[in-house]
Amino acid sequence: NEVFGPMVNYQPSTVYRSGSGHPGPQYWQNKADYKISAKIDTLKKTITGHISIKYTNNSPDKLDFIWLQLDQNKFGTKSKGTATTPIGLGRYGLKNFDGGYEISNIKATKLNKKPNLDTTLIDDTRMQIRLKDAILKNQSITIDLDFAFTIPNNGADRMGYLNTKNGTIFQLAQWY
Repeated sequence: NEVFGPMVNYQPSTVYRSGSGHPGPQYWQNKADYKISAKIDTLKKTITGHISIKYTNNSPDKLDFIWLQLDQNKFGTKSKGTATTPIGLGRYGLKNFDGGYEISNIKATKLNKKPNLDTTLIDDTRMQIRLKDAILKNQSITIDLDFAFTIPNNGADRMGYLNTKNGTIFQLAQWY
């Protein structure tokens, strides 16, 4: 029963969540609206594209930065995912594959079109976009960037390709 305690023994209520986990009176959730254009090159086995994210801060906090998840960076030679892949590879991951995102033309603008990008920091599968001016409650920012990556041949059950006698089969998931 201890293992499943939170499922049968509800936690105390807060203004954000009730003891059962339902939203409380001060619950909030930030919002991200995506516009993505992408192209696959089946000969080079690459995906290139552009993404525009309208990010709205619905929290009571001011946001000085925003995190983006970069799942494709797991497939780089210096990634933590590659470093922890077993020598025999198993069905997950690969070794000596020089993959991961190539990101360019990063812009962050407030709705008044004022540039708001300070710096970016990429750490393995995460990118922090640091802002010049914080996004206050109910404010939005638009983040634009171009991206490209090479599709790994064995990408942890969610990304990869298989060459067959009838052509190449691609499985593309969690790529944006």
